[in-house]
Amino acid sequence: MSHSPDRRQPNARYDAAWDEINRKIRAGGSWSGHERNTFYLNGGRGRMFDLSAAMELDFPDDGRAFVRTDLDHDGDPDLVLKSRTAPQLRIVRNDLDILLPKRRGVVIRLIGTRGNREAVGAIVRAEVAQAGEIRWLTRSIGIGSGFLMQHSLEAFFGLGERGKIRTLTVTWPGGGETRLGTIEAGYRYTIEEGKGIVAAIPFRAPRTSPPAPLGSPSPRSGFALVSPYPAPPFTLPDLSGVRHTLPRKGRPLLLNFFATWCAPCKGEIADLERLSPLLASRGIETVLLSVDPLSEDFTPLPDETEVRKGVAAFVRSLGIDFPVLLADPDTAERYRLVSDGLCDHKRGLPLPLTLLIDEEGGIRKVYPGRFTFEEMRRDLETLDPWRNPSAAFPFPGRRVRYHFRRNDLWIGAAFARRDPQRFYADAKRAFERAITENPGVLPAWIDLATLELEAGHAQAARDTLVAARRRWPKEAEVAYRLGLACDRLGDTTAARRAYEAAIANDPTHARAHTNLG
Repeated sequence: MSHSPDRRQPNARYDAAWDEINRKIRAGGSWSGHERNTFYLNGGRGRMFDLSAAMELDFPDDGRAFVRTDLDHDGDPDLVLKSRTAPQLRIVRNDLDILLPKRRGVVIRLIGTRGNREAVGAIVRAEVAQAGEIRWLTRSIGIGSGFLMQHSLEAFFGLGERGKIRTLTVTWPGGGETRLGTIEAGYRYTIEEGKGIVAAIPFRAPRTSPPAPLGSPSPRSGFALVSPYPAPPFTLPDLSGVRHTLPRKGRPLLLNFFATWCAPCKGEIADLERLSPLLASRGIETVLLSVDPLSEDFTPLPDETEVRKGVAAFVRSLGIDFPVLLADPDTAERYRLVSDGLCDHKRGLPLPLTLLIDEEGGIRKVYPGRFTFEEMRRDLETLDPWRNPSAAFPFPGRRVRYHFRRNDLWIGAAFARRDPQRFYADAKRAFERAITENPGVLPAWIDLATLELEAGHAQAARDTLVAARRRWPKEAEVAYRLGLACDRLGDTTAARRAYEAAIANDPTHARAHTNLG
């Protein structure tokens, strides 16, 4: 197993490699090759049984970690599954105590006094009498159970229908032992080093309510943002040719992307018409944005007049009064990239797509795909996406961390990769937000300077890299890129010094050697 250093030093090439891996994941790639999850039952005597499909745990998710813990305190371990792909979190409740009520167990929690309090490193051995046989079950208390995960520190012992623990031995991390006699099933025991059993709490009765079906969709159709994201401004014509600039400062906006060929869009627009009195009472401007003038890759279709007639006929058939604008390639591309960034996954521009934008021009809630009427009505009545940051969380609870960071670096990189000239301002704003949020993220400085160079703003790139050099004077990649900026400006003396500094910090930096000549 490799060991990470105690203190991480920024490394531009290492960070760039991880950024590329994450970009591929967001574009639909997979760490695990789209393999299904597997779940094995320990049958004893070296036998393992694959029950993945039978237990409905063979999710096709890109799994990263799982945690075993007793969430409902009924004595059997439940599972929490973490994945890179949505749904990123699954909680799977163990209901075997309902299906097999005669099966029993024991849970042991240890408190260390001479070593560490959590008794990490302890060994718990149970002598179990079952069906006329004696067998030993061993559990160890450990930490660091897997990638960014930690199982419960409790020891679970399953005893079947008639199993009994005749003796229980705890070997503590310091070498001492605690020996106990018969342990009655159906309890969660707390054992303290030097004292023995200090608490015995009976398991809770199993839940009788049926669990939610595995893989059932979330009742939410949209997601709120902890902090608003600036909506890209645009100026577009309506069906009469009059141009409108949105969002308008000081007035909230509901922006709906649709197409006449999109079946869910028709039902969603009808719902918006039903909600029009509520939208008006809240002072929310409602605008529909048609992507009909564009092909699948956002290039304009040749016959704009016919497209305009088709959209007008569609609007008349629905009997709506909302303003309808016609999208251009830049606007559609900008909102596609923002949608990808906010969803943290490359999925294209979903249709329909509805955005709630506040009076400052910040996106507050995103509804990718068809929203539910009740959720939209509730959001408009309470304005929770504006007033309540907790609306951004998937379940109620008390927040213990109040600072959440959006990945502006990834959004900026998406704009820059698409076209550094065409989307220069969008990418630059995103990189600058990333730097303002966390000035210690080296890739944000590198990406901003690279964007400025590729867009022909060599002096801006030089200024960015000089500031980065003050923070990372020994980072070879910063010095190398500073040399590129100086070269573009015609300052060969400064470029040579920068390349030499890059080589001094990293003698293996091939590109600096090549440019130095």
